[in-house]
Amino acid sequence: MNLLFKIISAVLSLLIGLCFPAATERKCDPKITGTFVQSWMSSWWDDEEWERQVREMKDDGLEYLVLQSVAEKENDKWTVFYDSAIEEFQNAEYNGNDMIEKGLRACRNNGIKVFIGLALHDNWWLQGGNTREYRSVCKLTAEMVKEIYARFGEEYSDTIYGWYFTPEIGGNIICTSSIYAISSGINLVIDSINSVNPEKPLMLSPYMFENSNLYMVSSVLPMWVSFLEKTNFRDGDIFCPQDSVGSNTIKLSNADRMWQMYAKAVESSSKKLRLWANCENFTLAKDKQKGLGMLKEENAESVTSTLNRFISQLNSASRYAENIISFSYNHYFSRYQCSPVFIETYLDYVENGYTLEQTPPTAVSDLKAAKENGKILLTWTAAEDNIGVAYYRITVNGRFLARVEATVDGIDSFFVDSAKRMPKATYTVTAFDAAGNASETVRAVYQG
Repeated sequence: MNLLFKIISAVLSLLIGLCFPAATERKCDPKITGTFVQSWMSSWWDDEEWERQVREMKDDGLEYLVLQSVAEKENDKWTVFYDSAIEEFQNAEYNGNDMIEKGLRACRNNGIKVFIGLALHDNWWLQGGNTREYRSVCKLTAEMVKEIYARFGEEYSDTIYGWYFTPEIGGNIICTSSIYAISSGINLVIDSINSVNPEKPLMLSPYMFENSNLYMVSSVLPMWVSFLEKTNFRDGDIFCPQDSVGSNTIKLSNADRMWQMYAKAVESSSKKLRLWANCENFTLAKDKQKGLGMLKEENAESVTSTLNRFISQLNSASRYAENIISFSYNHYFSRYQCSPVFIETYLDYVENGYTLEQTPPTAVSDLKAAKENGKILLTWTAAEDNIGVAYYRITVNGRFLARVEATVDGIDSFFVDSAKRMPKATYTVTAFDAAGNASETVRAVYQG
């Protein structure tokens, strides 16, 4: 059965290539011009912090900011991030820090255009559009559009660029089975936008989903063509698929083929939609595998992707989309959130004509493995790099052991192995920079 599936997928892959040849010329530069920011981070920023964050975005070449959601429902309880008078929100949690007002003010000061994301409920991921709750949230979202625009539309007319429909649609069975109900809910929101200012576009950023070419042909293209026709999109609305490479539902090797599918869906639509791209710049946390003889994964926490992978995503997207934004500069590139070597390496890439630097770090030196307090302590002298070291990869007896994030001050040159080892164990340490270049590997033998 697996062999038959592979044969069918290979044939379909060939047919896709013949019917939808890969684009060879860029439609935009392979760089990001905007970012999403989630409310759990930004809802606590005061004016000073908003100004600091947005100024950094502007200095690094960004033009757009998407406030991912300004109202969220979890366990039947709403939390809002702006001062709302909507009846549904009267018992909502609100910290008194108006995220919309502060965000718009800082973005106006720095010339950043804002998409205002609306409402999301936690049951969306399990229910899709086939519930009363989804339609109820869409009605509430339509009411929010009117309230928000009445309050901020005139003062920030040039800063509010558009709206973001927060429930992220994917190709899983929950979404595909309710795609027409989802479309109907979005139409309620579009009607509300038209009532306040029809010139402000609505943006959707659905997940790419699945790896197989068979799935692409049998589901993705027909589903999206039908969805785009059924939804009352206006000319200039933005279809901005999220490439899902960082969240591991799309293989990097399939990204270009998936972009062909999405570009064809937009091209086939009677609506004059704009195709943007949302490229993920993170690597999702992976659970450590358990069991005899199984390896741990490379990262147990979500981390910033090395630039070699991210730039491959940008190169694919730039051949099909007219603009690229990312999830997320603020979470995975900002100097206030993670090591600056990632954004500095990215900016070096942009400044050098979209060419990624290839200079590897030096190897670590003076690597030692010694017993201390019943555990094995690894120590080494930090590696050096032309821009900066991103992390160290450690193995023991040929198997992955740990990833140690580098720090600016260099206080990262140790690791404690608390596992019980045989009297002899061989450790290795390899330094990586933010571009993904690797140093020579250094070994040390522990003698118990």
